[in-house]
Amino acid sequence: MTSLQRKQLLSGGHLLAWVAALALGIGWVLLLRALRGDLAPMTALIIALTGIFGFGLGLLIATGWLVRVMRLLGNPTRAMSSRVDELPAARAFGIFVMLFCLPSMFVYFIG
Repeated sequence: MTSLQRKQLLSGGHLLAWVAALALGIGWVLLLRALRGDLAPMTALIIALTGIFGFGLGLLIATGWLVRVMRLLGNPTRAMSSRVDELPAARAFGIFVMLFCLPSMFVYFIG
């Protein structure tokens, strides 16, 4: 694999989107954690659901299993083609979703 192929596989746009997703996820958790008082149980539930189900959904998207599950359920899916040396759009978006939900999952399991 040449250095040109590595640059196209992990482009600056993907890296910037993933850093933005992680920052948005941290902001989401901080915003929800700022809501104290009567809303504390509801925010804990939202953080838990975002962390567990969102991370799982991102993992299904990134690995392609979501398309397989949808096909099994009878939903027609359309495939997007990408060049061999590019990161597929579904994988890039799945990683985006996983990074957004990672802070929520971290707060739920650790905090």
